Amino acid sequence: VCGLGDAEQWSAMLPPEKYQELKQRVDLDFAFTNSRYFALGDPIRMDLYVKNVSTLIVKVYEINTFNFYQQNQREVNTDINLDGLVANAEQTFTYQEAPVRRVARHFEFPELTHGGVYVIDFIGNGKNSRAVVCRGQLRHLVRASTAGHIFTVLNEQDEVIQDASLWLGGHEYRAGEDGTIAVPYSTQPGRQGVILTHQGLSTLAWCEHQAEDYQLAAGMYVDREALLSRKTAQLLVRPSLRVNGTPVTLSVLEDVRLTITSTDQDGVATKKEVQDFALAEDREAVYEFQVPPRLSMIQFTLTAKVQNLSLNKKVDLAAGEQFQLNGTDKTEEIKDLHLTNFAGQYVLELLGKNGEPRPHQAVHVTLKHRDFRRPIEVDL
Repeated sequence: VCGLGDAEQWSAMLPPEKYQELKQRVDLDFAFTNSRYFALGDPIRMDLYVKNVSTLIVKVYEINTFNFYQQNQREVNTDINLDGLVANAEQTFTYQEAPVRRVARHFEFPELTHGGVYVIDFIGNGKNSRAVVCRGQLRHLVRASTAGHIFTVLNEQDEVIQDASLWLGGHEYRAGEDGTIAVPYSTQPGRQGVILTHQGLSTLAWCEHQAEDYQLAAGMYVDREALLSRKTAQLLVRPSLRVNGTPVTLSVLEDVRLTITSTDQDGVATKKEVQDFALAEDREAVYEFQVPPRLSMIQFTLTAKVQNLSLNKKVDLAAGEQFQLNGTDKTEEIKDLHLTNFAGQYVLELLGKNGEPRPHQAVHVTLKHRDFRRPIEVDL
């Protein structure tokens, strides 16, 4: 089939029926070196192995990718139905080679100058081979914000496109002044197909269309040594607001309140609510409070409301922390060990409930070094 050597010599080695079958075989095979994706500035070229074809018809169809992606939610494939479509370009080639010869043919399509998806049909001697060629492609980046998903459309050089549009769920969204596209959150979250469009070029992409889910977290700290009866202590609050795991501004919080719940040794709880509790983006919020007597547990709760745009209602958020103290008051213990540091020396003190020293008490101490197996035990 390649025309090498004496054709009669090679054909004589085959049975007549096999040679006839080989001679009548029609080949329209694409070379494996062909590309399917082309950049906007690259010429579209294609190689095809042709055999037993005297007249080859080449038809080029430009697909309306926006409509196709809307209706099918999948990429254009070779099984696309072209019935009723008129070819954008058509060429006819005539070849004189013998039916047994298989020849590599080269085709170029200079008329395909703009981006899009093209179907190229090669038809000859009752057989056709089809290729789907994509010229140009768009990509996107997405992040979460209080306004919804923020899409940024990029070209093949990863440059931001300022005037792109996006189709999702039956709605078209256009870019704002900064080139980003805001898409509201969904009440039915899931994986959705999006169509990116710019100057007639459309690309099908996929994204995880999420629900509007806010999470409020707060780091709260109180110096335990400051929790002395009827003394003043300070609470440090460092809040964090996230939507779908992405940090957002605290300015969207409304009706921010701090609730302090203190429980005494008898289990009686007392609440104090601080309304319009001021929060800061760059530092901790500080609140001073008086420590109640006979305190057993103190709990701090930060609550706020935020407007859920997708549900068109306000949702409640909360974060909290609690501290247990004076646990020995619920037991019969009247002393406890305290490890302190004086001038670089560690001191183990046995003190009573009022902080008085408890001398002449035997204390059994076990020390375990992390690099040794055998512990050291001593009575002090």
